[in-house]
Amino acid sequence: FYSVVDGLEEPVYAMGDTNMDSKISVNDIIALQKHLLLTKKLSASACKLADLNEDGVVNAFDLAFLKKQILAKS
Repeated sequence: FYSVVDGLEEPVYAMGDTNMDSKISVNDIIALQKHLLLTKKLSASACKLADLNEDGVVNAFDLAFLKKQILAKS
């Protein structure tokens, strides 16, 4: 999906799409784990997508929600 802002198309990512590739997958879990372990920081936009329980904090609870979301799809 794309949204148009000021005449420019911008991609719209789903909650949980932490690597912003337009797919929810194990790669999103890896990206979030790396962020939580402080080995590779997520961008501000990716952090908003990673806050799955929408409490304003990206933490292990969000990781658990993401894992549950991916397992439910398989």
